[in-house]
Amino acid sequence: MRNKILRIFGTAWLCAAIIAGMSAYNDSKNIENTSSETDIVTLGKYKGIEVEVEDIKVTDDEIQEQIDYFMDQTGSLYVSAEKVIEEGDNVLLDINVLDEAGSTSENDTDNFSIVVGSGRVPEFESAVIGLSKGDTAIATLSDGTVKYDYQLTVSDVQILSNELTDEYVAAIGSEDVKTVDELKESVKNYLYEEKERLMKEYVNEKTLQTVIDNSEIEDIPEDIYEEYKTEIIEQAENIASAQSTEENEKTADDVLLDAAASRGIEGTVDEYLDYIIPVSVKRALVIEKIAQKENIKFDEDELMSLLANDWLNHTEEYASLLDYKNSVDTDEYEYNLIQKNVIDFLGDNAVLVKASDAENMENNMES
Repeated sequence: MRNKILRIFGTAWLCAAIIAGMSAYNDSKNIENTSSETDIVTLGKYKGIEVEVEDIKVTDDEIQEQIDYFMDQTGSLYVSAEKVIEEGDNVLLDINVLDEAGSTSENDTDNFSIVVGSGRVPEFESAVIGLSKGDTAIATLSDGTVKYDYQLTVSDVQILSNELTDEYVAAIGSEDVKTVDELKESVKNYLYEEKERLMKEYVNEKTLQTVIDNSEIEDIPEDIYEEYKTEIIEQAENIASAQSTEENEKTADDVLLDAAASRGIEGTVDEYLDYIIPVSVKRALVIEKIAQKENIKFDEDELMSLLANDWLNHTEEYASLLDYKNSVDTDEYEYNLIQKNVIDFLGDNAVLVKASDAENMENNMES
């Protein structure tokens, strides 16, 4: 498995972050001892890295923007209204069958929904026009030989609405959110959690990049360089094949030049590879060396959870998760899990400095 850890670490990141259109596994196992490779890296400080962050705030405008988007996607809903029933209204009926004596039987239906004027049950629709919530009417249906009488009780009258009201929110059907205030609070919590998630991603990546910058790497051995180059070109060929059409056939060079352009790098494919390979090798080896030094591993549940996500797309081919696991090479899942856990470790050990605090510190130093 010579250099395999290095290739997986480096090219997985490369494919996800550098080569457009290619996503690597976001998964991974315990790192084997590859000290001969990580010996070319000298780690700098990697704990207690300071990262400047802003306070997490959710504004009223952000909440309203999210609600507006939701309502635009949801459209109009039938909402309860205190009104006389007319054509176009949605009416909920409690229905009882009447026997020959005019008494209600045990055969009943609650909250039967019908839009007046739809023609679904014309006899019911015509019987309820002009009624209000709580009113009762009798309607007769016939199958051609026998007539049946029904007692209709209006349990609710609804109209189409796209206005943000308590009734509109209740019509969404959520058990936990039934009023406008509850909806706003729910959206606020969602946005806050999303900003927390994005900030954690930022802190993790910022910390990792600082650690990489603080570390040093010797000249990359030629065999590692060539192995990396081969792997990257193979990935680019796969992307080119996936993106090619009859009218526009792409090559690996096209993919690599697009990747270079996306990073603001000009030059030939070889010049781009000469830039990106040392960057990605250093990143991979820094992550690997920290994993070895801190004994960062993962548990089987993490691996199985990742495998389960992919297995759901292959249940017709594999009857069980175990069958799927046995059919795939789990190395990439395992090593990428290590990568994730290392990056989380760095982020968890970072020192967050609020932007206002950092500015005050700078002003004090200037003074």
